[in-house]
Amino acid sequence: MTSASTSLQRTYRYVRLSLVGVVVLISTSIAAYMIGTGPLGSVSAAYYTAAGAIFVGGIFAVALALLALSGHSYGQVSLDLAAIVAPLIAIVPAPVFAGDVPGIALDCGSAGSRASRRNSCPRCTTA
Repeated sequence: MTSASTSLQRTYRYVRLSLVGVVVLISTSIAAYMIGTGPLGSVSAAYYTAAGAIFVGGIFAVALALLALSGHSYGQVSLDLAAIVAPLIAIVPAPVFAGDVPGIALDCGSAGSRASRRNSCPRCTTA
């Protein structure tokens, strides 16, 4: 029974290490983007950057790691809930308004008034 518990401990250790590694990868990719362009308006704004693929893949990897660490105590049930909700950050990112993501230009058209452009393009907030 000792080898089985040792194997289980190693598995949990590797899952936790991979969780830390993914968070470091996401943080590094977003930080590298921000160094060149400036701060992001929200966490979901990383979806629209060059680091978007790493952000989405990393969020899904974190969700899988959280599910692997799940259990039956209240603390571990919260890991399950976080694992279920985490992919929503990647699948349904917050809308981006003009100026939220440095380096990304939104083309909302030039015809009509500002109010009509905002109605036709909900992301457009500039004149």
